[in-house]
Amino acid sequence: AGGSQEPLAVLKSKGYARQFITEHNLMPLLFTQGGMFDDKKDIRDAVRIFDDKVRSVDQDRRTGLVTVTVTWTDPALAAKWANDYVRGLNERMREEAIREAERNLAYLNKEIATTPVVAAQQTLGRVVESEMQKMLLARGSDDYAYKVIDPATQPNRRYSPRRSLIVIISTAIGGLLGSLFVLLRRLRVQRRERA
Repeated sequence: AGGSQEPLAVLKSKGYARQFITEHNLMPLLFTQGGMFDDKKDIRDAVRIFDDKVRSVDQDRRTGLVTVTVTWTDPALAAKWANDYVRGLNERMREEAIREAERNLAYLNKEIATTPVVAAQQTLGRVVESEMQKMLLARGSDDYAYKVIDPATQPNRRYSPRRSLIVIISTAIGGLLGSLFVLLRRLRVQRRERA
């Protein structure tokens, strides 16, 4: 998309997140994750959950590469959503570019027809060529805004929860509580012996 920041802004936008959630019927999944379903929740709540906990978009300032990350309990579904999210953005930006080029071409052709000055007609003709190129590029490219370099795949390792970390922490807490229990029991026995 010519180095424009517009695709990145759309990728991060609440409006595009809302469209994605609606098109893929994600509200029930987002709300039932963790038993949080409530009839009073609406699309704004779903977008907030999606923004805060599910999807993140980062751009490497040095290389300009954009990374979309989807975190979800089902790794296959997370990979699908990430790929669909970028594919949907490319489709949306491509359709918008085609509509804009068609609108510009209609206006320019009308201006050429009503302009009697040959030099102005030639200038407008060059602009028409430019708009035609934009429209052809948009129609011929599935990866219009972003070229997918590394499509999302199902990870082979869990992101969360980390079971080994849970086991280590549980063991440490269990050991601490066990030691505390034994210490309190000894103190109680010592008090009884003194009394």
